[in-house]
Amino acid sequence: SSISLTSQRLAQSVARQQCTEPSAAAAMADVMDQIRADAKKRGEERERREREMKQQQNSFLDMDRKPAPDRKPAPSPSPGAASSTALAAAPSPPPPREAAGATGARGTVGGPTDGARSSDTSTQGDSSLIESTSIELPMCGCGTSNEPLGTTLFGLAGMHPPPPGSFDGEFKRWFEEDHFPAMSQNLQKELVTRAQSKGFFSGLSSQVKKVVMANTDVRLQAEVWHAYFALHNPPAFSTYGCLRLATVNLGSVAHPCWTKFIGYQNREGSHWSISPFASVDVDISGVLDELDGRGGMSALLSAA
Repeated sequence: SSISLTSQRLAQSVARQQCTEPSAAAAMADVMDQIRADAKKRGEERERREREMKQQQNSFLDMDRKPAPDRKPAPSPSPGAASSTALAAAPSPPPPREAAGATGARGTVGGPTDGARSSDTSTQGDSSLIESTSIELPMCGCGTSNEPLGTTLFGLAGMHPPPPGSFDGEFKRWFEEDHFPAMSQNLQKELVTRAQSKGFFSGLSSQVKKVVMANTDVRLQAEVWHAYFALHNPPAFSTYGCLRLATVNLGSVAHPCWTKFIGYQNREGSHWSISPFASVDVDISGVLDELDGRGGMSALLSAA
């Protein structure tokens, strides 16, 4: 009985294996078919994309390629025109020597020779092809202004330096109110020193100048001296971004005293102030010597 049970189990297991093997083989075949179909589909998709890329490249090349100009066939010359052209191109026979000599003599006496006329004609033809004027074009809008690049950039931001014309009033106020009181005292001291140390006539001239300055209104003296410096020592301007510098010589040519003023601009207007590093230590002796060389008091009064 046990042997029969064992044989039955073996038979059942063999039957189950025979039933499962065909189903597994069929499933594997289906999987392989699906893989092949996916690979074929991917290959077709890749080929389609490559064809589209080639079409786009060809369209770009066609856009860059210039169209060939239409060439018209040259008209064939007629026999009559060809014969006339050949006759015109044939060289003319040279003139006899006597005729050439007579022609040269007449050209020498009455006017230019044929060679001179031909050279003049060629010169006129060459000169007509040469332009006598040049064309100047601004590059990118950068050559339209003589201002520095920093000033242009600040100007785009709405920060402009003050105009040079605004300096005159500010300098006149500073000269009369701040600078001239100390300058007047130094002038009087220098005139007293010259009156005591120089000769009679030179000392008398210095004494007269001292008396004139002592009996003249200080405000009037300041205006006259300001006009004198504005005439003989005008300011020189330079621009740095949104700032403008004015440099004035408050001394003489031999002994200068360069003083810088800084100007800026805001909503209220233009403002000028003396540089904190500026010097106002003027050599008064050099200023008076230069004034005497220019004519003395007459030069001072003529400037006003």
